[in-house]
Amino acid sequence: MTDSMRNNHPFPAEPTQIIYVEGSDRQIGQQHAEQLGAKIAQGMAPFYTAFFDRVSNPLDINFLEKVGLGCLQKGLDQFLVQKLIQQIPMEFKERISGMSEVSQVEEGIFLKAFILPDLLPMLQAYLIRLKPQLGISVALPQFGCSSFISKNKSFYLGRNLDFPGVAYWDRYPVIQVTRPKNKLSYIAMTSAGVPLGGISGVNESGISVALHQHYTTHTDRGGLLPFVITERILSEAKSLDDALSLIQSHPLASSWAFVIADGKAQNGFIYEATPKISGIRWLAEEGNVLTHTNYFVSKNCKGRDYATTERMNWDNFWRRTTLDGLLRTDLEDFSVERGLEAISNHTDGFWKEEKTINRTVSQVYNIQSYLIDFTQQKLFLAEGNCPIHLQSYREYDLNELFQGKKGASNKSRLGYSFKDPHKKLAKQEYILSFVSAFDGKDEQAFQRLQSSLELSFTPEASIVAALMNLRLDGNIDASLDFLVKGEIAVESKVRNQENSIFPPEYFEILLYQARVHDLKGERSEASRLYKKILAHSDLRDANIRKASEGAKSYSLKRAKRLIMPYSTYIPFD
Repeated sequence: MTDSMRNNHPFPAEPTQIIYVEGSDRQIGQQHAEQLGAKIAQGMAPFYTAFFDRVSNPLDINFLEKVGLGCLQKGLDQFLVQKLIQQIPMEFKERISGMSEVSQVEEGIFLKAFILPDLLPMLQAYLIRLKPQLGISVALPQFGCSSFISKNKSFYLGRNLDFPGVAYWDRYPVIQVTRPKNKLSYIAMTSAGVPLGGISGVNESGISVALHQHYTTHTDRGGLLPFVITERILSEAKSLDDALSLIQSHPLASSWAFVIADGKAQNGFIYEATPKISGIRWLAEEGNVLTHTNYFVSKNCKGRDYATTERMNWDNFWRRTTLDGLLRTDLEDFSVERGLEAISNHTDGFWKEEKTINRTVSQVYNIQSYLIDFTQQKLFLAEGNCPIHLQSYREYDLNELFQGKKGASNKSRLGYSFKDPHKKLAKQEYILSFVSAFDGKDEQAFQRLQSSLELSFTPEASIVAALMNLRLDGNIDASLDFLVKGEIAVESKVRNQENSIFPPEYFEILLYQARVHDLKGERSEASRLYKKILAHSDLRDANIRKASEGAKSYSLKRAKRLIMPYSTYIPFD
Protein backbone atom coordinates (compact mmCIF):
# COMPACT_ATOMS: atom_id res chain seq x y z
CA MET A 1 0.00 0.00 0.00
CA THR A 2 1.55 3.28 -1.12
CA ASP A 3 1.60 6.47 0.96
CA SER A 4 -0.66 8.20 -1.57
CA MET A 5 -3.27 5.44 -1.23
CA ARG A 6 -3.14 5.70 2.56
CA ASN A 7 -3.38 9.48 2.55
CA ASN A 8 -6.36 9.55 0.16
CA HIS A 9 -8.38 7.28 2.43
CA PRO A 10 -10.33 9.08 5.20
CA PHE A 11 -9.26 6.43 7.73
CA PRO A 12 -5.78 5.34 6.55
CA ALA A 13 -4.52 2.15 8.16
CA GLU A 14 -1.07 1.84 9.66
CA PRO A 15 1.14 -1.04 8.51
CA THR A 16 0.88 -4.12 10.73
CA GLN A 17 3.37 -3.73 13.58
CA ILE A 18 5.15 -6.82 14.95
CA ILE A 19 6.03 -6.46 18.61
CA TYR A 20 7.70 -8.77 21.15
CA VAL A 21 6.71 -8.65 24.82
CA GLU A 22 7.89 -10.80 27.71
CA GLY A 23 8.12 -11.19 31.47
CA SER A 24 5.40 -10.54 34.02
CA ASP A 25 1.91 -9.41 33.05
CA ARG A 26 2.70 -5.86 34.14
CA GLN A 27 5.84 -5.87 32.00
CA ILE A 28 3.87 -7.24 29.03
CA GLY A 29 1.38 -4.36 29.33
CA GLN A 30 4.15 -1.80 29.67
CA GLN A 31 6.07 -3.14 26.66
CA HIS A 32 2.92 -3.22 24.55
CA ALA A 33 2.36 0.49 25.27
CA GLU A 34 6.03 1.43 24.87
CA GLN A 35 6.24 -0.08 21.39
CA LEU A 36 2.88 1.21 20.13
CA GLY A 37 3.05 4.72 21.60
CA ALA A 38 0.29 7.16 20.65
CA LYS A 39 -1.69 4.47 18.83
CA ILE A 40 -2.91 3.22 22.23
CA ALA A 41 -4.84 6.44 22.86
CA GLN A 42 -6.27 6.40 19.31
CA GLY A 43 -7.27 2.73 19.20
CA MET A 44 -9.87 0.31 20.45
CA ALA A 45 -10.26 1.03 24.17
CA PRO A 46 -11.14 4.76 23.81
CA PHE A 47 -13.38 3.91 20.85
CA TYR A 48 -15.33 1.28 22.80
CA THR A 49 -15.75 3.59 25.77
CA ALA A 50 -17.10 6.37 23.53
CA PHE A 51 -19.30 3.84 21.70
CA PHE A 52 -20.83 2.58 24.95
CA ASP A 53 -21.43 6.14 26.13
CA ARG A 54 -23.29 6.93 22.89
CA VAL A 55 -25.42 3.80 23.18
CA SER A 56 -26.19 4.69 26.80
CA ASN A 57 -27.19 8.26 25.98
CA PRO A 58 -29.67 8.35 23.09
CA LEU A 59 -30.56 11.60 21.37
CA ASP A 60 -33.72 13.63 21.86
CA ILE A 61 -34.79 12.37 25.28
CA ASN A 62 -36.65 14.66 27.67
CA PHE A 63 -35.69 15.70 31.20
CA LEU A 64 -37.57 12.91 32.97
CA GLU A 65 -36.13 10.32 30.59
CA LYS A 66 -32.64 11.65 31.29
CA VAL A 67 -33.20 11.39 35.05
CA GLY A 68 -34.55 7.86 34.70
CA LEU A 69 -31.69 6.84 32.42
CA GLY A 70 -29.15 8.29 34.86
CA CYS A 71 -30.61 6.25 37.73
CA LEU A 72 -30.60 3.13 35.58
CA GLN A 73 -26.97 3.66 34.60
CA LYS A 74 -25.92 4.06 38.23
CA GLY A 75 -27.74 0.87 39.12
CA LEU A 76 -26.20 -1.04 36.25
CA ASP A 77 -22.76 0.24 37.15
CA GLN A 78 -23.06 -1.13 40.67
CA PHE A 79 -24.98 -4.30 39.79
CA LEU A 80 -23.14 -5.40 36.66
CA VAL A 81 -20.24 -3.25 35.42
CA GLN A 82 -18.28 -3.29 38.68
CA LYS A 83 -19.10 -6.95 39.22
CA LEU A 84 -17.66 -7.89 35.80
CA ILE A 85 -14.57 -5.80 36.46
CA GLN A 86 -14.11 -7.63 39.77
CA GLN A 87 -14.10 -10.90 37.83
CA ILE A 88 -11.04 -9.86 35.78
CA PRO A 89 -8.16 -11.89 37.31
CA MET A 90 -5.36 -9.96 38.97
CA GLU A 91 -2.78 -10.92 36.35
CA PHE A 92 -4.91 -9.31 33.62
CA LYS A 93 -5.50 -6.20 35.71
CA GLU A 94 -1.71 -6.01 36.09
CA ARG A 95 -1.32 -6.13 32.32
CA ILE A 96 -3.91 -3.38 31.91
CA SER A 97 -2.31 -1.33 34.68
CA GLY A 98 1.12 -1.57 33.04
CA MET A 99 -0.31 -0.44 29.70
CA SER A 100 -2.20 2.42 31.38
CA GLU A 101 0.91 3.56 33.24
CA VAL A 102 2.97 3.94 30.07
CA SER A 103 0.24 5.18 27.71
CA GLN A 104 -1.22 7.66 30.22
CA VAL A 105 -4.70 6.44 29.24
CA GLU A 106 -6.95 6.06 32.27
CA GLU A 107 -7.06 2.45 33.49
CA GLY A 108 -10.85 2.56 33.82
CA ILE A 109 -11.18 3.12 30.07
CA PHE A 110 -9.38 -0.16 29.37
CA LEU A 111 -11.33 -2.04 32.04
CA LYS A 112 -14.71 -0.92 30.67
CA ALA A 113 -13.65 -1.73 27.10
CA PHE A 114 -12.51 -5.22 28.10
CA ILE A 115 -15.85 -6.15 29.70
CA LEU A 116 -18.01 -4.79 26.84
CA PRO A 117 -18.12 -8.12 24.93
CA ASP A 118 -19.90 -9.63 27.96
CA LEU A 119 -21.69 -6.51 29.20
CA LEU A 120 -23.73 -5.79 26.05
CA PRO A 121 -25.16 -9.32 25.57
CA MET A 122 -25.89 -9.55 29.30
CA LEU A 123 -27.86 -6.30 29.20
CA GLN A 124 -29.75 -7.61 26.20
CA ALA A 125 -30.41 -10.91 28.00
CA TYR A 126 -31.95 -9.05 30.95
CA LEU A 127 -34.16 -7.11 28.52
CA ILE A 128 -35.36 -10.32 26.84
CA ARG A 129 -36.15 -11.80 30.26
CA LEU A 130 -38.30 -8.76 31.05
CA LYS A 131 -39.87 -8.68 27.58
CA PRO A 132 -39.69 -12.19 26.07
CA GLN A 133 -41.73 -11.04 23.07
CA LEU A 134 -38.69 -9.07 21.82
CA GLY A 135 -36.66 -12.25 21.32
CA ILE A 136 -37.07 -14.20 18.10
CA SER A 137 -36.20 -17.89 18.34
CA VAL A 138 -33.28 -18.97 16.21
CA ALA A 139 -34.74 -21.45 13.78
CA LEU A 140 -31.90 -20.11 11.64
CA PRO A 141 -28.63 -18.61 13.00
CA GLN A 142 -27.17 -15.82 15.15
CA PHE A 143 -24.87 -12.84 15.47
CA GLY A 144 -21.16 -12.33 14.94
CA CYS A 145 -18.01 -13.70 13.34
CA SER A 146 -17.17 -16.44 10.83
CA SER A 147 -14.57 -19.18 11.32
CA PHE A 148 -13.66 -22.54 9.86
CA ILE A 149 -11.34 -25.46 10.43
CA SER A 150 -10.67 -27.77 7.48
CA LYS A 151 -8.44 -30.74 6.79
CA ASN A 152 -7.32 -32.33 3.54
CA LYS A 153 -3.67 -32.68 2.51
CA SER A 154 -3.14 -29.55 4.59
CA PHE A 155 -4.73 -28.22 7.77
CA TYR A 156 -6.30 -24.76 7.88
CA LEU A 157 -8.05 -22.35 10.22
CA GLY A 158 -9.81 -19.28 8.84
CA ARG A 159 -11.22 -16.44 10.91
CA ASN A 160 -13.25 -13.25 10.52
CA LEU A 161 -13.64 -11.07 13.60
CA ASP A 162 -16.84 -9.03 13.25
CA PHE A 163 -17.47 -6.48 15.99
CA PRO A 164 -17.94 -2.71 16.32
CA GLY A 165 -14.59 -1.04 15.68
CA VAL A 166 -14.18 -0.82 11.90
CA ALA A 167 -11.42 1.71 11.13
CA TYR A 168 -10.13 1.47 14.70
CA TRP A 169 -9.04 -2.12 15.28
CA ASP A 170 -8.00 -2.58 11.66
CA ARG A 171 -6.39 0.89 11.53
CA TYR A 172 -3.75 -0.12 14.08
CA PRO A 173 -3.16 -3.86 13.46
CA VAL A 174 -0.62 -5.65 15.64
CA ILE A 175 1.02 -9.06 15.70
CA GLN A 176 2.15 -9.50 19.28
CA VAL A 177 4.55 -12.32 20.16
CA THR A 178 4.11 -12.88 23.89
CA ARG A 179 6.68 -14.71 26.03
CA PRO A 180 5.18 -14.91 29.53
CA LYS A 181 7.22 -16.06 32.53
CA ASN A 182 7.37 -19.86 32.85
CA LYS A 183 4.62 -20.38 30.26
CA LEU A 184 4.18 -21.09 26.57
CA SER A 185 4.91 -18.37 24.03
CA TYR A 186 2.05 -17.34 21.76
CA ILE A 187 1.19 -15.02 18.88
CA ALA A 188 -1.76 -12.64 19.10
CA MET A 189 -3.44 -11.19 16.03
CA THR A 190 -4.61 -8.04 17.77
CA SER A 191 -4.70 -4.23 17.77
CA ALA A 192 -3.12 -1.31 19.59
CA GLY A 193 -4.38 -1.20 23.16
CA VAL A 194 -5.40 -4.88 23.23
CA PRO A 195 -2.34 -6.74 24.64
CA LEU A 196 -4.11 -10.12 24.50
CA GLY A 197 -4.15 -13.18 22.27
CA GLY A 198 -7.33 -14.69 23.66
CA ILE A 199 -9.53 -13.20 20.94
CA SER A 200 -7.43 -14.54 18.05
CA GLY A 201 -4.14 -16.33 18.64
CA VAL A 202 -1.89 -19.38 18.28
CA ASN A 203 0.77 -20.77 20.63
CA GLU A 204 4.12 -22.46 20.12
CA SER A 205 2.51 -25.91 20.54
CA GLY A 206 0.24 -25.21 17.58
CA ILE A 207 -2.93 -24.62 19.60
CA SER A 208 -5.02 -21.79 18.15
CA VAL A 209 -8.07 -20.01 19.55
CA ALA A 210 -10.87 -17.86 18.13
CA LEU A 211 -13.86 -16.55 20.06
CA HIS A 212 -17.45 -16.16 18.82
CA GLN A 213 -20.22 -14.34 20.65
CA HIS A 214 -23.72 -15.73 21.25
CA TYR A 215 -26.98 -14.37 22.62
CA THR A 216 -29.00 -16.36 25.15
CA THR A 217 -30.87 -15.44 28.33
CA HIS A 218 -28.31 -17.35 30.44
CA THR A 219 -25.98 -15.07 32.42
CA ASP A 220 -23.69 -15.35 35.45
CA ARG A 221 -22.28 -12.20 37.02
CA GLY A 222 -19.68 -14.37 38.72
CA GLY A 223 -18.43 -15.87 35.47
CA LEU A 224 -15.17 -15.13 33.68
CA LEU A 225 -14.62 -13.07 30.55
CA PRO A 226 -14.07 -15.51 27.66
CA PHE A 227 -10.68 -14.14 26.58
CA VAL A 228 -9.36 -14.79 30.08
CA ILE A 229 -9.99 -18.50 29.45
CA THR A 230 -8.55 -18.47 25.94
CA GLU A 231 -5.49 -16.50 27.09
CA ARG A 232 -4.83 -19.32 29.57
CA ILE A 233 -5.26 -21.85 26.77
CA LEU A 234 -2.59 -20.07 24.74
CA SER A 235 -0.15 -19.86 27.64
CA GLU A 236 -0.73 -23.36 29.05
CA ALA A 237 -2.32 -25.80 26.58
CA LYS A 238 -0.14 -28.23 24.64
CA SER A 239 -3.02 -30.33 23.31
CA LEU A 240 -6.74 -30.22 22.59
CA ASP A 241 -7.36 -32.12 25.81
CA ASP A 242 -5.52 -29.40 27.74
CA ALA A 243 -7.59 -26.72 26.01
CA LEU A 244 -10.88 -28.52 26.66
CA SER A 245 -10.00 -29.01 30.32
CA LEU A 246 -9.25 -25.30 30.74
CA ILE A 247 -12.55 -24.27 29.14
CA GLN A 248 -14.58 -26.70 31.23
CA SER A 249 -12.94 -25.66 34.50
CA HIS A 250 -14.00 -22.01 34.27
CA PRO A 251 -17.53 -20.51 34.50
CA LEU A 252 -18.70 -18.10 31.81
CA ALA A 253 -20.47 -14.78 32.35
CA SER A 254 -22.40 -14.96 29.06
CA SER A 255 -22.64 -17.26 26.03
CA TRP A 256 -19.73 -18.00 23.71
CA ALA A 257 -18.21 -20.49 21.29
CA PHE A 258 -14.53 -21.44 21.36
CA VAL A 259 -13.01 -22.44 18.01
CA ILE A 260 -9.93 -24.48 18.95
CA ALA A 261 -7.48 -26.12 16.52
CA ASP A 262 -4.32 -28.17 17.04
CA GLY A 263 -2.00 -27.58 14.10
CA LYS A 264 0.34 -30.42 15.03
CA ALA A 265 -2.31 -33.09 15.60
CA GLN A 266 -4.38 -31.65 12.72
CA ASN A 267 -7.59 -31.80 14.69
CA GLY A 268 -9.99 -29.34 16.25
CA PHE A 269 -13.30 -28.70 17.95
CA ILE A 270 -15.89 -25.99 18.53
CA TYR A 271 -17.03 -25.73 22.14
CA GLU A 272 -20.41 -24.05 22.49
CA ALA A 273 -21.47 -22.86 25.92
CA THR A 274 -23.79 -20.74 28.00
CA PRO A 275 -23.25 -20.27 31.75
CA LYS A 276 -25.58 -23.29 32.22
CA ILE A 277 -25.08 -25.75 29.37
CA SER A 278 -22.41 -26.74 26.83
CA GLY A 279 -21.88 -28.84 23.73
CA ILE A 280 -18.92 -29.80 21.56
CA ARG A 281 -18.45 -30.43 17.83
CA TRP A 282 -15.38 -32.33 16.64
CA LEU A 283 -13.76 -31.96 13.21
CA ALA A 284 -13.86 -35.67 12.30
CA GLU A 285 -17.55 -35.92 13.16
CA GLU A 286 -18.45 -33.30 10.53
CA GLY A 287 -16.49 -34.58 7.57
CA ASN A 288 -13.23 -32.69 8.23
CA VAL A 289 -14.93 -29.30 7.92
CA LEU A 290 -16.13 -27.21 10.85
CA THR A 291 -17.79 -23.86 10.16
CA HIS A 292 -19.19 -21.44 12.70
CA THR A 293 -21.06 -18.16 12.51
CA ASN A 294 -22.22 -17.66 16.08
CA TYR A 295 -25.26 -19.84 16.32
CA PHE A 296 -25.41 -23.03 18.31
CA VAL A 297 -25.30 -26.27 16.34
CA SER A 298 -24.35 -28.86 18.97
CA LYS A 299 -27.12 -31.13 20.26
CA ASN A 300 -27.01 -29.74 23.80
CA CYS A 301 -27.08 -26.04 22.85
CA LYS A 302 -29.04 -25.95 19.60
CA GLY A 303 -32.09 -23.70 19.83
CA ARG A 304 -30.96 -21.89 22.99
CA ASP A 305 -30.06 -18.70 21.08
CA TYR A 306 -32.36 -15.84 20.33
CA ALA A 307 -32.26 -13.13 17.68
CA THR A 308 -33.59 -9.58 17.74
CA THR A 309 -34.79 -9.58 14.13
CA GLU A 310 -35.52 -12.18 11.48
CA ARG A 311 -32.95 -10.54 9.22
CA MET A 312 -30.36 -11.34 11.87
CA ASN A 313 -31.34 -15.00 11.45
CA TRP A 314 -31.24 -14.98 7.67
CA ASP A 315 -27.99 -13.07 7.42
CA ASN A 316 -26.12 -15.53 9.57
CA PHE A 317 -27.78 -18.61 8.12
CA TRP A 318 -26.61 -17.71 4.65
CA ARG A 319 -23.18 -16.67 5.91
CA ARG A 320 -22.55 -20.14 7.31
CA THR A 321 -24.30 -21.94 4.42
CA THR A 322 -22.16 -20.12 1.85
CA LEU A 323 -18.94 -20.65 3.79
CA ASP A 324 -19.68 -24.33 4.42
CA GLY A 325 -20.50 -24.95 0.77
CA LEU A 326 -17.33 -23.26 -0.47
CA LEU A 327 -15.21 -25.39 1.86
CA ARG A 328 -16.85 -28.75 1.16
CA THR A 329 -16.79 -28.39 -2.63
CA ASP A 330 -13.74 -30.34 -3.86
CA LEU A 331 -12.32 -30.47 -0.34
CA GLU A 332 -9.31 -32.50 -1.46
CA ASP A 333 -8.25 -29.63 -3.73
CA PHE A 334 -8.78 -26.97 -1.08
CA SER A 335 -5.94 -24.43 -0.94
CA VAL A 336 -4.82 -21.17 0.65
CA GLU A 337 -6.25 -19.23 -2.30
CA ARG A 338 -9.65 -20.87 -1.94
CA GLY A 339 -9.60 -20.37 1.82
CA LEU A 340 -8.96 -16.64 1.46
CA GLU A 341 -11.66 -16.30 -1.17
CA ALA A 342 -14.12 -18.17 1.08
CA ILE A 343 -13.48 -16.15 4.24
CA SER A 344 -13.88 -12.84 2.33
CA ASN A 345 -16.75 -13.95 0.10
CA HIS A 346 -19.40 -11.41 -1.00
CA THR A 347 -22.08 -13.74 -2.38
CA ASP A 348 -25.65 -13.58 -1.09
CA GLY A 349 -26.64 -17.25 -1.12
CA PHE A 350 -30.36 -16.45 -1.08
CA TRP A 351 -30.34 -14.29 -4.21
CA LYS A 352 -27.30 -16.16 -5.60
CA GLU A 353 -25.54 -12.96 -6.58
CA GLU A 354 -22.75 -10.64 -5.47
CA LYS A 355 -23.85 -8.22 -2.77
CA THR A 356 -22.22 -5.37 -0.89
CA ILE A 357 -23.94 -6.16 2.43
CA ASN A 358 -26.24 -8.69 4.16
CA ARG A 359 -26.13 -12.48 3.87
CA THR A 360 -22.48 -12.38 2.80
CA VAL A 361 -19.55 -14.02 4.59
CA SER A 362 -17.84 -10.62 4.51
CA GLN A 363 -19.81 -8.67 7.11
CA VAL A 364 -20.16 -4.92 7.59
CA TYR A 365 -18.58 -5.20 11.05
CA ASN A 366 -15.44 -7.03 9.88
CA ILE A 367 -12.32 -5.77 11.70
CA GLN A 368 -9.98 -8.72 11.22
CA SER A 369 -9.55 -11.59 8.78
CA TYR A 370 -6.86 -14.25 8.53
CA LEU A 371 -6.03 -17.79 7.47
CA ILE A 372 -3.47 -20.10 9.09
CA ASP A 373 -1.92 -22.87 6.99
CA PHE A 374 -0.59 -25.09 9.77
CA THR A 375 1.12 -27.49 7.38
CA GLN A 376 3.32 -24.72 5.98
CA GLN A 377 3.30 -22.72 9.25
CA LYS A 378 2.07 -19.61 7.42
CA LEU A 379 -0.28 -16.86 8.57
CA PHE A 380 -2.15 -14.80 5.95
CA LEU A 381 -3.47 -11.61 7.56
CA ALA A 382 -5.76 -9.10 5.82
CA GLU A 383 -4.13 -5.68 5.82
CA GLY A 384 -4.85 -2.20 4.51
CA ASN A 385 -7.57 0.42 4.64
CA CYS A 386 -11.08 -0.56 5.64
CA PRO A 387 -12.87 -2.54 4.45
CA ILE A 388 -9.97 -4.98 4.78
CA HIS A 389 -11.77 -7.65 2.75
CA LEU A 390 -11.21 -5.48 -0.32
CA GLN A 391 -7.46 -5.45 0.31
CA SER A 392 -4.89 -8.26 0.37
CA TYR A 393 -3.59 -10.86 2.82
CA ARG A 394 0.09 -10.57 3.74
CA GLU A 395 2.05 -13.76 4.37
CA TYR A 396 3.84 -14.25 7.70
CA ASP A 397 6.07 -17.14 8.78
CA LEU A 398 4.93 -18.43 12.19
CA ASN A 399 8.21 -20.21 12.90
CA GLU A 400 10.19 -17.03 12.25
CA LEU A 401 7.88 -15.02 14.48
CA PHE A 402 8.34 -17.45 17.37
CA GLN A 403 12.13 -17.33 16.82
CA GLY A 404 12.19 -13.54 17.02
CA LYS A 405 13.00 -13.05 13.35
CA LYS A 406 11.37 -10.75 10.82
CA GLY A 407 8.37 -13.00 10.14
CA ALA A 408 6.75 -10.77 7.53
CA SER A 409 7.27 -11.55 3.85
CA ASN A 410 6.81 -9.34 0.81
CA LYS A 411 4.21 -11.77 -0.54
CA SER A 412 0.49 -11.01 -0.46
CA ARG A 413 -2.55 -12.90 -1.73
CA LEU A 414 -5.91 -11.54 -2.81
CA GLY A 415 -9.18 -12.62 -1.26
CA TYR A 416 -12.55 -12.45 -3.00
CA SER A 417 -12.47 -10.71 -6.36
CA PHE A 418 -15.65 -8.86 -7.39
CA LYS A 419 -16.94 -9.68 -10.85
CA ASP A 420 -18.71 -6.30 -10.89
CA PRO A 421 -16.24 -3.50 -10.03
CA HIS A 422 -19.12 -1.14 -9.23
CA LYS A 423 -20.18 -3.41 -6.36
CA LYS A 424 -16.66 -3.37 -4.97
CA LEU A 425 -16.68 0.43 -4.95
CA ALA A 426 -20.20 0.42 -3.48
CA LYS A 427 -18.99 -1.82 -0.63
CA GLN A 428 -16.15 0.58 0.12
CA GLU A 429 -18.43 3.62 0.10
CA TYR A 430 -20.93 1.86 2.36
CA ILE A 431 -18.25 0.94 4.92
CA LEU A 432 -16.81 4.47 4.88
CA SER A 433 -20.34 5.78 5.42
CA PHE A 434 -20.80 3.34 8.30
CA VAL A 435 -17.56 4.48 9.97
CA SER A 436 -18.47 8.15 9.55
CA ALA A 437 -21.81 7.52 11.26
CA PHE A 438 -20.09 5.79 14.19
CA ASP A 439 -17.90 8.89 14.50
CA GLY A 440 -21.01 11.10 14.64
CA LYS A 441 -20.43 12.62 11.18
CA ASP A 442 -23.93 12.04 9.86
CA GLU A 443 -23.79 14.39 6.86
CA GLN A 444 -20.59 12.81 5.59
CA ALA A 445 -22.07 9.38 6.24
CA PHE A 446 -25.19 10.19 4.22
CA GLN A 447 -23.18 11.47 1.26
CA ARG A 448 -21.15 8.26 1.08
CA LEU A 449 -24.29 6.20 1.51
CA GLN A 450 -25.86 7.90 -1.49
CA SER A 451 -22.69 7.23 -3.46
CA SER A 452 -22.86 3.53 -2.55
CA LEU A 453 -26.47 3.27 -3.71
CA GLU A 454 -25.68 5.03 -6.98
CA LEU A 455 -22.87 2.57 -7.68
CA SER A 456 -24.93 -0.52 -6.82
CA PHE A 457 -28.43 -0.29 -5.38
CA THR A 458 -29.02 -2.60 -2.41
CA PRO A 459 -32.46 -2.68 -0.76
CA GLU A 460 -31.00 -3.06 2.75
CA ALA A 461 -28.89 0.07 2.24
CA SER A 462 -31.97 1.97 1.09
CA ILE A 463 -33.48 1.50 4.57
CA VAL A 464 -30.38 3.02 6.15
CA ALA A 465 -30.44 5.92 3.65
CA ALA A 466 -34.06 6.66 4.47
CA LEU A 467 -33.32 6.72 8.21
CA MET A 468 -30.15 8.79 7.90
CA ASN A 469 -32.03 11.32 5.79
CA LEU A 470 -34.65 11.63 8.54
CA ARG A 471 -31.96 12.09 11.20
CA LEU A 472 -30.59 14.99 9.17
CA ASP A 473 -34.05 16.59 8.79
CA GLY A 474 -33.91 15.91 5.06
CA ASN A 475 -36.84 16.01 2.68
CA ILE A 476 -39.31 13.34 3.85
CA ASP A 477 -40.24 12.47 0.26
CA ALA A 478 -36.58 11.58 -0.36
CA SER A 479 -36.76 8.98 2.44
CA LEU A 480 -39.92 7.59 0.92
CA ASP A 481 -38.24 7.38 -2.50
CA PHE A 482 -35.39 5.29 -1.04
CA LEU A 483 -37.88 2.87 0.51
CA VAL A 484 -40.15 2.58 -2.53
CA LYS A 485 -37.13 1.83 -4.70
CA GLY A 486 -36.10 -0.86 -2.21
CA GLU A 487 -39.60 -2.38 -2.29
CA ILE A 488 -39.61 -2.48 -6.09
CA ALA A 489 -36.14 -4.05 -6.19
CA VAL A 490 -37.11 -6.88 -3.82
CA GLU A 491 -40.41 -7.58 -5.61
CA SER A 492 -38.58 -7.71 -8.94
CA LYS A 493 -36.07 -10.23 -7.58
CA VAL A 494 -38.82 -12.43 -6.14
CA ARG A 495 -40.64 -12.45 -9.50
CA ASN A 496 -37.47 -13.49 -11.29
CA GLN A 497 -36.63 -16.35 -8.93
CA GLU A 498 -38.50 -19.61 -9.05
CA ASN A 499 -40.10 -20.69 -5.74
CA SER A 500 -38.69 -17.63 -3.97
CA ILE A 501 -40.12 -16.11 -0.83
CA PHE A 502 -39.90 -12.56 0.43
CA PRO A 503 -36.82 -11.98 2.63
CA PRO A 504 -36.98 -10.10 5.97
CA GLU A 505 -35.68 -6.79 4.60
CA TYR A 506 -38.85 -6.51 2.51
CA PHE A 507 -40.98 -6.15 5.63
CA GLU A 508 -38.56 -3.68 7.20
CA ILE A 509 -38.88 -1.58 4.04
CA LEU A 510 -42.69 -1.70 4.23
CA LEU A 511 -42.67 -0.88 7.95
CA TYR A 512 -40.60 2.26 7.43
CA GLN A 513 -42.65 3.21 4.38
CA ALA A 514 -45.71 3.18 6.62
CA ARG A 515 -43.89 5.23 9.24
CA VAL A 516 -42.76 7.81 6.67
CA HIS A 517 -46.36 8.17 5.47
CA ASP A 518 -47.26 8.85 9.10
CA LEU A 519 -44.65 11.60 9.17
CA LYS A 520 -46.29 13.09 6.08
CA GLY A 521 -49.70 13.03 7.79
CA GLU A 522 -50.95 10.32 5.43
CA ARG A 523 -52.43 8.02 8.04
CA SER A 524 -54.67 6.07 5.67
CA GLU A 525 -51.74 5.08 3.47
CA ALA A 526 -49.72 4.16 6.56
CA SER A 527 -52.58 1.94 7.78
CA ARG A 528 -52.82 0.26 4.37
CA LEU A 529 -49.13 -0.66 4.52
CA TYR A 530 -49.39 -1.97 8.08
CA LYS A 531 -52.27 -4.20 6.97
CA LYS A 532 -50.24 -5.36 3.95
CA ILE A 533 -47.42 -6.42 6.27
CA LEU A 534 -49.74 -8.32 8.62
CA ALA A 535 -51.53 -10.10 5.78
CA HIS A 536 -48.36 -11.34 4.10
CA SER A 537 -47.75 -15.08 4.37
CA ASP A 538 -43.94 -14.68 4.43
CA LEU A 539 -43.83 -12.42 7.50
CA ARG A 540 -41.90 -14.21 10.25
CA ASP A 541 -40.48 -11.35 12.30
CA ALA A 542 -42.41 -11.08 15.58
CA ASN A 543 -41.12 -7.56 16.23
CA ILE A 544 -42.31 -6.27 12.87
CA ARG A 545 -45.67 -7.94 13.43
CA LYS A 546 -45.96 -6.32 16.86
CA ALA A 547 -44.89 -2.90 15.48
CA SER A 548 -47.54 -3.15 12.76
CA GLU A 549 -50.43 -4.27 14.97
CA GLY A 550 -52.31 -1.23 16.18
CA ALA A 551 -49.37 0.99 15.21
CA LYS A 552 -49.66 4.53 16.49
CA SER A 553 -48.61 7.54 14.43
CA TYR A 554 -44.85 7.64 14.02
CA SER A 555 -42.81 10.70 15.00
CA LEU A 556 -39.54 12.14 13.75
CA LYS A 557 -38.27 12.05 17.33
CA ARG A 558 -38.46 8.26 17.31
CA ALA A 559 -36.50 8.06 14.07
CA LYS A 560 -33.74 10.22 15.53
CA ARG A 561 -33.50 8.04 18.63
CA LEU A 562 -32.46 4.96 16.65
CA ILE A 563 -29.13 3.88 18.13
CA MET A 564 -27.57 2.17 15.11
CA PRO A 565 -29.51 2.61 11.85
CA TYR A 566 -26.68 0.82 9.98
CA SER A 567 -26.96 -2.37 11.98
CA THR A 568 -28.45 -5.44 10.36
CA TYR A 569 -29.56 -6.52 13.80
CA ILE A 570 -30.94 -3.46 15.58
CA PRO A 571 -32.96 -1.48 13.03
CA PHE A 572 -35.91 -0.85 15.35
CA ASP A 573 -36.40 1.67 18.13
